[in-house]
Amino acid sequence: MHLLRGHQCSSSGQGNGNVLSAVYGDAPPIFSGGGSHDKAKDWIEEVERIFWLLKVPEEDRVNYGSYLLKGDAKNWWQSTSEIRFAGQG
Repeated sequence: MHLLRGHQCSSSGQGNGNVLSAVYGDAPPIFSGGGSHDKAKDWIEEVERIFWLLKVPEEDRVNYGSYLLKGDAKNWWQSTSEIRFAGQG
């Protein structure tokens, strides 16, 4: 979450990182995969609310969101993004 907090401080300077710290502390919403479709959907909605609060630009949200993936979810994203974005860049 320090990555997101750094974004907020540099974009507005209004200190909303303090609000985020009060809500999440040093435990950002991590998704590790498994569970139900609803669990994944709930995580996405929570992360989208954080991005809205911090005014994270659309073009940065995938990078920040993928940082919050761990375990099986991280492995899935890495393999999916390699296939999807092959040859772009």
